[in-house]
Amino acid sequence: MPGQAAALWEDHAGAIWIGYEQGVERYDGRSSQIYIARDGLGLSAVDVIFQDRDGVMWFGSSSPVQGGLTSFDGRTWRTYSTRDGLAHNSINQIIQDRQGALWFATGFASRGGASRLADGRWTTWTRQDGLAGEKVRSLLEDQAGRFWFGSEYDGVAVYDDAVRKVLTPKQGLAGWEVKEMVQDSDGAYWLGTEDGINRISQFEMSSTKKDQ
Repeated sequence: MPGQAAALWEDHAGAIWIGYEQGVERYDGRSSQIYIARDGLGLSAVDVIFQDRDGVMWFGSSSPVQGGLTSFDGRTWRTYSTRDGLAHNSINQIIQDRQGALWFATGFASRGGASRLADGRWTTWTRQDGLAGEKVRSLLEDQAGRFWFGSEYDGVAVYDDAVRKVLTPKQGLAGWEVKEMVQDSDGAYWLGTEDGINRISQFEMSSTKKDQ
């Protein structure tokens, strides 16, 4: 499937999955298998790929027109949308937390949120629940079990049970758009924004409640 590669993922078996504007390819070092919408993928463009601990592959599209989410367990394809519980059909990132729940960063423009799938049940967080902004661009569960929700235009919100803290350029962020977040082995946080990178060596939560 020639074209621009938009996503890469190495699965548990060592095969490489490549997301394209017209589907996804699995390459195991010897041969490749291509999947497109009519094969069950249900998506045209694939720019988000993730494999959960059970081995299920997840494919997302951030397209505002043809976005969506599909899972593939090696035999069966399943497609999800806002009708199933997603906050928005545009998928920007997927992670799995230490409890096994899957989290989806969703949204386009000023719409979206973070959706959580656990035991077949969906839960969604939006700005009304304390997110910094509606479109969620990036996700992180840190070593302390706190959740970080990076937004497209409004900084990042950090949750620790009923306590939240919002970080923006007013608190020292390099930019408003938080594209990527990681925590290194020393516990430092790295946040990539449209205007540079922040390294946070120490972080403490405030006492701001979610409903305040």
